[in-house]
Amino acid sequence: MGQLGYSDVSYLPRDSDGFPYQPVPSAVDALAGVKIVQVAAGDCHSIALSATGQVYTWGASACDQLGHSDTNDMPKDAEGYPYQPVPKLIEGLAGVFIRQVACGDAHTIAVSDSFQVYSWGGGGCGQLGQVDTSEMPQDEDGYPFQPTPREIEKLRGMNIVSVACGKAHSTAISREGKFYSWGAGACGQLGHPDTASFPTDDDGYPYQPIPRVVDALQDIRVIQAVGGDVHTLILSESGEVYSCGGGSYGQLGLGDTSDMPCDSDGCPFMPLPKRVGGSLLNQKVVQIACGDSHSVALTDADDLFCWGSSTYGQLGFDANIPEGQLPGQFAPKRLSYMCKKGIREIACGEAHTLAVTQNGDVYAWGATTVSSTSTTGTPSSTGECNGYSYCSTPKLMKSFFGHNVLKIACGGVHNLAIADGVSCGLPEDLNVAVNVEMFADMCFILEGSRRLYAHAVIVANRCPTLGYLYMQKLQARWSSDASPNITLLKIADDVDIQKANKKIGVDSRAGSQSYYLNGYSRSSGESVQETKKRKEYQEGTYSSMMSYQPYSSQLQYEPTPASGQHLPDNLISQVTNLSVNLSDRKESLDQSKCVDILLDGVKYDQFLLILEYLYTDSIQPVSQITDVRSSIDLLQLCQRFSLHVLQRVCEQTLRSSLNRICPVSIAPPAQPIPDNLSGLFFLPGGRALLVDPTSFQRIMDQGVIIDLCKDPIGSTSSNHAQSHNHNHNYHQSVSPVRSPLLPASPLPIPHTINTTNTTNT
Repeated sequence: MGQLGYSDVSYLPRDSDGFPYQPVPSAVDALAGVKIVQVAAGDCHSIALSATGQVYTWGASACDQLGHSDTNDMPKDAEGYPYQPVPKLIEGLAGVFIRQVACGDAHTIAVSDSFQVYSWGGGGCGQLGQVDTSEMPQDEDGYPFQPTPREIEKLRGMNIVSVACGKAHSTAISREGKFYSWGAGACGQLGHPDTASFPTDDDGYPYQPIPRVVDALQDIRVIQAVGGDVHTLILSESGEVYSCGGGSYGQLGLGDTSDMPCDSDGCPFMPLPKRVGGSLLNQKVVQIACGDSHSVALTDADDLFCWGSSTYGQLGFDANIPEGQLPGQFAPKRLSYMCKKGIREIACGEAHTLAVTQNGDVYAWGATTVSSTSTTGTPSSTGECNGYSYCSTPKLMKSFFGHNVLKIACGGVHNLAIADGVSCGLPEDLNVAVNVEMFADMCFILEGSRRLYAHAVIVANRCPTLGYLYMQKLQARWSSDASPNITLLKIADDVDIQKANKKIGVDSRAGSQSYYLNGYSRSSGESVQETKKRKEYQEGTYSSMMSYQPYSSQLQYEPTPASGQHLPDNLISQVTNLSVNLSDRKESLDQSKCVDILLDGVKYDQFLLILEYLYTDSIQPVSQITDVRSSIDLLQLCQRFSLHVLQRVCEQTLRSSLNRICPVSIAPPAQPIPDNLSGLFFLPGGRALLVDPTSFQRIMDQGVIIDLCKDPIGSTSSNHAQSHNHNHNYHQSVSPVRSPLLPASPLPIPHTINTTNTTNT
């Protein structure tokens, strides 16, 4: 409905209902050159405030929530409603310097530097605060709406400095800290208990048509207020949080709701603002936010507390809801993962949450319709509810790498951000599109059938083992085509690519591999000139460079001179045409662009770390892993894919983790060990483990051996050389790293072992 502000959305992917969406943040070009200082978002419309006090709006305009006088020239959506696809300046506010804006579901509020408050959009529930709506036009349902900004006369002279909107209610705060509310009030969200005196809408629900001070907060200086679907949060100057309104999902944070009154639908609500206690009693809150049915609070101690509905993971707690229990948190709970991260701003959408740190990083969690499709770097636990996927733990949004995010805002299912900075480079630019299907040409199918999308041009060149798997799948895709022009490099089926890598000393970090190609033979369909050209390279050393352009009609595998290792003769069984014409296959590639690669048993989060390394060379996320089991699993993946540098990082990380658990001595055993005792393991603390030779061999084949005595990467200390010499004099001392064959609990170890009498064991 145009809420993203793009003039062209034809290239965007479509959701299950056929609506376009943007999976990663993208600049709004129409605002280029305009310094934006604040953004706000409604259900399907957006607003931006410039440094010069001008207001730009775009998105849905069915209720004239954009404030543009003429909607006849606007395009229409599938249901015939007008929308504005790109930001447009509100002419009705010309000459007025606006200092703050807010959006409801289908209405908008703005306050000027002279304390005047303006409203426009849908007004069927009194959310516009206008005394008389009889002269307003009406929509097709008979509800009044205000097409252009109009001052709220009842707030004139009240020195209003801040405004906020819920779905169909509005609030305002004066310079003196007085709190006003108006609009829909059936669930107590206005904080006025005497709703019996309110007028009612066509459905019989009460509403307050004009702004009214909330008497229960007369003695409290209010500094912030936010609105959800049917609830409101209020923050006092002293850092106390108050809530009122509907509480079915615990969004009020007041704990047990059994003593609350119930509305006409049987839902509990709190008609008067009441202080939120529990974990917040001894905290000073500095900022609050709320979504449709969840709430978030940030304290001065840099702790984040969440409560309310957790149906789509919007609270950030990775916990399963017991069957039959309402998916909600009824009292504030500390979100430990986001604490002490230097958060400076929080925002909530319909069912997702965003947080911005002092460094300009953005974390997202909740419904993944928009907010977290391209994030990574944090623990994840995705699920599905009512057909919608969600992420129940915060994830760092890589999409903003290279940019410093200053402010954020959430609509129903869209987000806005103000950011500065520039891109870090091509790999980082591609990295933000990892796991975005529309940009990818390869897809890894991982444990649990989860799919992870990537780019062959990066992965195949940085990791030859994965590149080989990609080429195999690519060749299989075309194998049924009888065209003589399709001839690809074929690697012998009986050659283990990992063994080949080891033989030629290939470091899989390298951007290319060096091969010595010999034994060229002319293939069918190859011209004499091509054969001659290839023979000219026959005695040289070459670097294999692969480029894949799915829509440019060429797949090339071209040897070029370089210095490198010699490839074993049996690795290359056939070299055929170096060019493949794909122009007549463009249509089939459009339909199925991604090549699927099955990596059964590989965990999603761990492979995501590997991809981040392949794209950016960053080892920091791997070096920060503290869980031993995760380190071992990642180490095995590095060995499997011949990622030697990352493997050494995993080994160093694992050594550090294990040494914290049980320090390892590098001293040799007191007695020499006979060579035939292959079933003997030395453990820390002067202990040893005896196993039968069969079990020993099985453990050695399937387990992971870590030399805990090695120095960190790049170290040249003499201790490393000494421990290396010790390893030649006695059997490898191995820390009790659990392999899949070992039980979860430690094995019973004898206190003493007479190594001179163990030959019969």
